[in-house]
Amino acid sequence: MNIFSKISAAITLLLLFTTVGSNAASVESEVSDTDTVVIGAASEKVTLRVTGYKNLEGSARILGTYSASTSSTMGRLVLNFSPEYTPSQQTASLKGVIKNEAGDEVEIITSAHAILNINGKPWLTSHPTEGDKLNGSLTSFSSGRISPGVYSIGMRAALYQQ
Repeated sequence: MNIFSKISAAITLLLLFTTVGSNAASVESEVSDTDTVVIGAASEKVTLRVTGYKNLEGSARILGTYSASTSSTMGRLVLNFSPEYTPSQQTASLKGVIKNEAGDEVEIITSAHAILNINGKPWLTSHPTEGDKLNGSLTSFSSGRISPGVYSIGMRAALYQQ
């Protein structure tokens, strides 16, 4: 079964949680994706990288990181969870729900950034001082211990023009 699915400008990452093992988190297989969008006659590049950790304790809070960037000056960089992860706004962060193969759910949030409402949906965007980059951590928003299992998450980055 292929647990990696590639959607245009979307990333799947694995967050592995185990109750057995070392206390130290380690970088698992890092996945990244690059896509281009065409605005007029110009081609603009958006890069998204998501890194998940493995061998986490059930009490782990930081589950991974994300990094998005663009070379564009023609739009604003925005980031969101893929729709199947039920993205919603949590103050200046995005919240999503990830599940393991047993159906256990964990709510995660991004680092705080500015939020743009685009077509009725919240999108994370950089503060004006950050310009063309979005970097942050994926943090467990759930209280209590996280059930063991493999959790996948999809994120997407894009350019937004008003």
